[in-house]
Amino acid sequence: MHLGLRLAVIVAALGAVAGARADSMRCGSRLVSEEDSIEKVIDLCGEPSERSRTWIVRQPRFELHGNEYVLLTGGYLHDLWRLPPLLGKKIYVVAQVEAAKVGGEPGWASDVAVGLVAQTMFGPLFVGGSVGDEGHRRWFFKLGRVF
Repeated sequence: MHLGLRLAVIVAALGAVAGARADSMRCGSRLVSEEDSIEKVIDLCGEPSERSRTWIVRQPRFELHGNEYVLLTGGYLHDLWRLPPLLGKKIYVVAQVEAAKVGGEPGWASDVAVGLVAQTMFGPLFVGGSVGDEGHRRWFFKLGRVF
């Protein structure tokens, strides 16, 4: 085989391989990228013979990212009980509302948190739960500043 013909075959093979982007994979002769949905991958490649994972882990949609933002927060404390002097001072019912807007993101994100705060010798202890504007819910506790 001549050197020129061998070089042409190598260049053609490299050109076929270089056509695929770094964030894509081949399924037979078809090209599948990371952005493709599960339905599109199944349409292109067919059903898998074995399936060990049936979901794709993606970044949660309720997290906001950016360095340009507006955060509004407010709350209300209401006295409930007095604690014994060794444990702390008082227990309060707390309601807290937050709203945030990140530059470039559409709309405002908001949530409401309700719980109990005890003034202990270690600092304020908050135990409660929150609900976000898209129905996200969490139970949590926090030791430290409440507002």
